[in-house]
Amino acid sequence: MDARFDHAALPQVEGHGQFLGARGAFTDWFSKTMNVVLNYANGRPLQNYSDLLYGSDFGQTLCFERLGTAVVDLTGPHFYSPRGARAWRDAALAFIRLPLPPPGGLPIGAHATLLLRTGDRRFTNEDELAADLRTLLQRHHEPPLEVVRLGGTLAFKWQLALYSNTSLLVSPHGAQLTNVVFMPDAAAVIELLTCGYYSDTYRKFAVEAGLRYYASRDPAPGCDRDLGKRHHNDDRPVRRAEIEPLVTRAVCARSNATAACRGVIL
Repeated sequence: MDARFDHAALPQVEGHGQFLGARGAFTDWFSKTMNVVLNYANGRPLQNYSDLLYGSDFGQTLCFERLGTAVVDLTGPHFYSPRGARAWRDAALAFIRLPLPPPGGLPIGAHATLLLRTGDRRFTNEDELAADLRTLLQRHHEPPLEVVRLGGTLAFKWQLALYSNTSLLVSPHGAQLTNVVFMPDAAAVIELLTCGYYSDTYRKFAVEAGLRYYASRDPAPGCDRDLGKRHHNDDRPVRRAEIEPLVTRAVCARSNATAACRGVIL
């Protein structure tokens, strides 16, 4: 592809604090991901962060000979196939100079990851949930658990290293799940949704990346009904009765060698 871009445009994201902060994008998430694309298409990345333009930069007339812009497809898939997702993941890892995970497997030193949000959609029993996850992972002889509190200062390289070494990701619904595309081929994702709310945005990301995906809504009475975004940002507890079957299905789908997997319906 013969293209020479000096700038790249990402409309409408700069003023959306939650959208940016969940990705650690107050640092370099958008510039680095765009550079992965331009390094492939352009033969060279953007030279500095000012080459990345946001919607708020368009208050005045700007003229370019060539301009690369993100196009959002609101009607369908994001990567279309695991092959496309893995090409994107491997290009990002190579650009940042991080090792590629083994095809079809998990890297040495892989770990499970519990993500915790700070502003909304928090788990009100964080310590209990982490303890339950550690018990369940040990029962299945799975990699150990890392607990990560999200924030707006997480550099892209750090995020990429975290996700590319995660065997099982447990997370509330949110923009941080965009990064599941960087996970190893044999990994799994558990998304925990709020009361009466359902979104398949990150299910698409995970499934199209070839990952196993599981989800659960708040099991409190009445939460099984579609309530739209009424409780979209609510905090909630996650008890063992809810998380245990999800973890069991996720790890047994990869390896059913443990006694705890006998009779499990995947």
